[in-house]
Amino acid sequence: MGSTAESSFCYSTFWDYATVWDTSNPDLSLCFEKTVLVWVPCLVLWLLSPVEICFILKSKCRDIPWAPLITAKLLLNLVLIGISSVNFVGSAVQHFQDESVFAVDLWTPAIQTLTFLLAAVLLMWDKVRGLHTSGVLFVFWLLMSIAGAAQFRTEIISADIPNSEENSFRYVLYMIYYPVVVVMMVLNVFADRPPRYTYYSKYEKICPEVTSSFVTQTFVGWFDGLIWQGFRKTLTSADLWNPKLEDTSAYLVPRFENLWKKNFAKANGTAEPTRKGIPNGTHHISNSKNKPKKPVSILGPMVRMLWIPILIAGLAKFIADALEFINPQILNLLIRYVAGKDYMWKGFFYAVSMFLSAELYTLFLNKMAMNMFIVGINWRTAIMAAVYKKALRISPAARKESTVGEVVNLMAVDAQRCADFAQYIHYIWTAPISICVALYFLWNLLGISTLAGLAVMLIVMPINSVIAN
Repeated sequence: MGSTAESSFCYSTFWDYATVWDTSNPDLSLCFEKTVLVWVPCLVLWLLSPVEICFILKSKCRDIPWAPLITAKLLLNLVLIGISSVNFVGSAVQHFQDESVFAVDLWTPAIQTLTFLLAAVLLMWDKVRGLHTSGVLFVFWLLMSIAGAAQFRTEIISADIPNSEENSFRYVLYMIYYPVVVVMMVLNVFADRPPRYTYYSKYEKICPEVTSSFVTQTFVGWFDGLIWQGFRKTLTSADLWNPKLEDTSAYLVPRFENLWKKNFAKANGTAEPTRKGIPNGTHHISNSKNKPKKPVSILGPMVRMLWIPILIAGLAKFIADALEFINPQILNLLIRYVAGKDYMWKGFFYAVSMFLSAELYTLFLNKMAMNMFIVGINWRTAIMAAVYKKALRISPAARKESTVGEVVNLMAVDAQRCADFAQYIHYIWTAPISICVALYFLWNLLGISTLAGLAVMLIVMPINSVIAN
């Protein structure tokens, strides 16, 4: 019954191990190419679209000007909508004429049409709200380009096989469709023009990261110009850029104070404190109840202030740890391949997989480190400002309880410790997971001997703690 349903939905079997892996010329089934390799990239865009919408709604910039790049993106997106719509309408007409039509020829074009419409809507919304680059759209077009290569190869191989006029028409459409997808991926590598309305002055020396594309930001390519400039001459402070708005104290301190006040009011069971004072942000917290105030932790406000980069860094760290364990497994398969006699293409496959795994591991780990380093600097900025403001408005009686040296230590030493803590915060929850996974793989290789290594690690941990203290 399952094979009957599969044959009515697709052209062939969904997955054939003999033609995919156990052969000298691997080839995916057309059913797999038209379902998984199309639906998965579309699903990724639908799942990530809320993230893109959040960035759109948070944007303070407006109106990306029309330029050849964004015009080409929109026109090619409309071409893809037209191609997928023609495929869907043609299959629907055949279905209503009682001709034999596989369900995949209805579902896949319909999903593609809706997804390309979503991509066009996000593209135009980005333009209106001043987002010059989109990581979500780049990832989508990259996945579409990689996944569509298999069907493109299949279509080229089957071009010489005599076929019906209908299939020839679909062949021509796909020969147009896939190059357009690849061009869309290439166009999304580059950033659009800066928005007309932004919070940066045109006379300001803006950090190139602000106007760079998602790919350039990922590989930190925006920093190359300063490196070459330093190679040619000695750098001075005039060569440096102004910090991004979200990294300045003018942006961070009010956000931290607002979150801390809410936390303070919640902990003490009072209404949210009101601001009294001068417009420069200095204010007093009024509390109607004459009772001792509970101490409030600053960790909650600090995390909520920068939860998006912290979350992105945590996801990057998790992926990096997963790739760190995948690489030894690929190496094990490569060793087996060298020891045995298998098809040559598998050796190339393992070698390329190891290279990509190592590169992606480095990419995600550095992304985590950079994000958390910036988070640490921002935490230090907010804490130093909070301590400084507190020192200015502290009462004379309370001033006698704290020396100038203690205040300086809070602003310098303790604030720096918070910045250092940010770089290791994700190791707190990923380290136990990594240890458990490593022990699992070691148990498969060494058996009960793994417990000896675990015992040594448990013994050394308290010894290191005592020595460190």
